[in-house]
Amino acid sequence: RLHRALDMNHRLPHTLAIVSAAVLMALGLFVLSGCSSLKKTQASGAPQNATARERVDSLAASYAEWSTVSMPVRLSISEPKQFSVTAQCVMRRNAYVSMSVRMLGFEVASVWIDNDSVHAVDKYHKRYLSEDFRRFMGGADVTIGDLQDLLLGRAFVAGTDGGTLTPALRSRLRADAMAEGLMLLPAQEPASFSYGFVLDDTANTLAAATVLAGDRHAVVVNYSDYYATPAGNVASRVTIETVKGRRIAAALGWNLKSAKWNAGNDRTWKMPSGYTRVSSAQLVQMLSSF
Repeated sequence: RLHRALDMNHRLPHTLAIVSAAVLMALGLFVLSGCSSLKKTQASGAPQNATARERVDSLAASYAEWSTVSMPVRLSISEPKQFSVTAQCVMRRNAYVSMSVRMLGFEVASVWIDNDSVHAVDKYHKRYLSEDFRRFMGGADVTIGDLQDLLLGRAFVAGTDGGTLTPALRSRLRADAMAEGLMLLPAQEPASFSYGFVLDDTANTLAAATVLAGDRHAVVVNYSDYYATPAGNVASRVTIETVKGRRIAAALGWNLKSAKWNAGNDRTWKMPSGYTRVSSAQLVQMLSSF
């Protein structure tokens, strides 16, 4: 539904959204060689006949602060090849995203992303990927908190002086009525990239996010199956698709019914000993020959 929107002059980098696809690629490439009460968000969440400002204000008010979350996630790629794995994801707000794939009780692959680095470890083949976070993100001013919001279906203002959309940050995003629906765009575009969100037509949630960089990279992230959580409305289904350049279609399925919010955790990443380091370029090459 956003292909026409991608042709507008608001150009968003692949970097912010593609990192989540990179998580899937890294895990998939490597692997292949207490419950909470939830209520599904109802479509009636969007006020009838509400103005654009009222809808954005309502969206901002729907988000809540959170500190940690731990939950299972199914990671799938449908193009260029098909595979799917299940991982355990642990996130500390504004600090890190950690994913671990286990088989027969043993960890076989993991991904760690924080504000400094992106790491992926393949224990079976004893190899790992390590990249500087800012370099991996194309030098864009984005944070691990932005990535967390992108993965959960929450609107945000990108950058170190931004964060999850709140009433206080409301003026940092403008609402434009477009053929695709009500779209949220930065009031002041970043120098090296652009990004935006499309609100759902009937619910007080996001339908999609877009990320573009130049003429070669364009990524659409679609959201569905929202649930009310301690962090507010969170999408349990996230699909990621590149629509320019090499086509990659990936998806994350969050098991929100098994999520443990704000239970506290303290994880760190340790460089593996005796492993071979591969570059992101080598990772892309491996994907191309997959």
